Amino acid sequence: MAAQEVGYDHFIYLPVVLRSEPPITDALLNPGFEAGYDHDTFYGERPAILTPEDWVTWWKESSDDDMEQPEIVRSVSTDADIYVEPIPRIRSGKQAMQIAQWGKYQAGFYQRVAELPAGALATFSAYGHAWSCNEDLLEPVSCGDPYAYWLKVGIDPTGGEDPWAGTVVWSEDRYVYDAYEKIGPVTTTVGEGGAVTVFIFSEGKWIVKHNEAYWDDAALLVQP
Repeated sequence: MAAQEVGYDHFIYLPVVLRSEPPITDALLNPGFEAGYDHDTFYGERPAILTPEDWVTWWKESSDDDMEQPEIVRSVSTDADIYVEPIPRIRSGKQAMQIAQWGKYQAGFYQRVAELPAGALATFSAYGHAWSCNEDLLEPVSCGDPYAYWLKVGIDPTGGEDPWAGTVVWSEDRYVYDAYEKIGPVTTTVGEGGAVTVFIFSEGKWIVKHNEAYWDDAALLVQP
C-alpha cells in the first residue's frame, strides 16, 4: 500500500493497483475453420489439398515408414447429415476440418502469428478426435487398436514453420476417438522475434480403411 500524509503523525494507506496488459485472444485467424480454403501446403500449392484459409497444411513424406500425402484434406459441413449424426464431426459453427487416408500418415495444419510481445506466455489448444477402424460397422465408430491414432498440438516460439524442428514445444499425445475433446493446451514463451507458429498434429499408425482426424475450435491465448 502507498502512504498519504495527512498530518505530522497520521497517514492514510491507499491500495496500489498493479496494472497488466489484457491477454490477446484474437491473434489467431480463422480459428474455427469457418472461412474458405486455398491450396497452401508446406510443399507449395497442391490443388488436391483444401487448406483452411489463413492456415498451411503439412504432412510427412517418407518411403522409409510408408508415410505419404493424405488423400483428403477438406472442410466438412453441417449441411451434410453424415457429419452431424450419429457422430458429430463439427464441434461448433458450420464447419470443421477433416484429414483422411486409407493408409499411414502424419499431417496437420500450422499458422504463424507475428507482432506479439516478446517474452509473453503463449498457450495453444484445439479440439479434435479420430475415427480409426478397418471395418464398415453399422455406425462410423472406431474399432481395433486403442493406440492406433494420436493427436497433439504444438508451438514454435521462434516463429519457425517446420513441424519437425527441435524448437517446437508439443503437448502430450492424446488418443481420442469419436467425440471431440480439448487437445493440449501447450504453453511456451514468445521468442525475441515476437512471432510464434502453432501446429496441429495428427498421425495414423496403421494402414486401415477409416483413418481420419477431425479438428475444430483452435485457440491461441497470449498473456503479455
